[in-house]
Amino acid sequence: MNRNGIARWIWDTSLDDAKGDAAYRFRFSLPSHGSSDVVRVWVVADV
Repeated sequence: MNRNGIARWIWDTSLDDAKGDAAYRFRFSLPSHGSSDVVRVWVVADV
């Protein structure tokens, strides 16, 4: 979390994780801050 309140998150993926027609659903949780709304994330293959 930076001083502007922006979190950056990196997930190492492989081509097997890239599901073009389906999104992954995530909810981020930070200790002492609570949880985010559920967000949808697409993994895009960069070949």
